[in-house]
Amino acid sequence: MEENACYTYALKLLNYKSFFTEELDKKLKLKKFSKKEREAAILKIQSFGYLDDVENAKRFIQGQFRKDFGPRSIVYKLKLKTGFSFETCEDWVQRELSDQEILNKLTHIMEKKFRALDPIVAKGKAYTYFVQRGFSHDVVADFIESQL
Repeated sequence: MEENACYTYALKLLNYKSFFTEELDKKLKLKKFSKKEREAAILKIQSFGYLDDVENAKRFIQGQFRKDFGPRSIVYKLKLKTGFSFETCEDWVQRELSDQEILNKLTHIMEKKFRALDPIVAKGKAYTYFVQRGFSHDVVADFIESQL
């Protein structure tokens, strides 16, 4: 009976928001469901296709990228959310974001945030901003040199 309660509660959570497997397990653990109950509920939900970490990762990556976060930052956030290895998260991000998309994002941010500034000032501020947001030092340096 408890297994069914765990499954029902998990479905209720998924009705409001999609979760990674690791996140859902933590939520169920907070409700004091046993490990056996949690595993059974998660397996059942996965068998119906309601819990797909790969699809959730794609949506998460695109959502973070829309918020102007760079690949490095996204990898670390994804690792924290999913519990997957750093290499797995890095691979997902590399597959999801092309080099051209990253350059387009840098161009968009540059035009949006730094166009009104003096080029020399903009260069320093943009470099700092991009690196803090998780873009690679090398990519940012090459991009800024090509822009200014």
